[in-house]
Amino acid sequence: MGLNIKNKIYILIFSLIVIAIIAMLVISAKMANKDKTVAKYEVSTNSVVFNQDTNLVDTSTGGVIEKKWDDDYYFVSNNQQSSNLGKNTIIYEKATEVIKVYGGSYRVSDTGNVVINGELTEINELKRTSFYKISDRVYLIVKCLNSIFYFFSCILFSKFLTLCIT
Repeated sequence: MGLNIKNKIYILIFSLIVIAIIAMLVISAKMANKDKTVAKYEVSTNSVVFNQDTNLVDTSTGGVIEKKWDDDYYFVSNNQQSSNLGKNTIIYEKATEVIKVYGGSYRVSDTGNVVINGELTEINELKRTSFYKISDRVYLIVKCLNSIFYFFSCILFSKFLTLCIT
């Protein structure tokens, strides 16, 4: 009552088809991930960076911001310390006096129109008052008061990050 030769051939053909399908899936997954490069952005030394828990991150050695497969941004310092910054993050680079918004945002213009920004937004005009929506209940207000720049990131309307930029 063993397997006859005809059944053995069918099992062999079925096994080869299954192996070929699995191989095609693996190859297509590798080809799809090959095109997805991890976004990397340089961060200069002594920039102001907050992690996803709104704690200040040490940038004294400089480093790189990487966007990983989970769509979170990570700051990796030059001495290989990593910190999760979340899906959206705001960085002030003191050397160039530029605020960078990672993860997309919306800017409300002076006329009230909403401008959709890309994955990386650089804010160079710090003397001009501007309002950005970073994500749900997270906003960035850039305001110049008495020739001292302040930027406020209002998180969940209850937490306020205040940074005096001189």
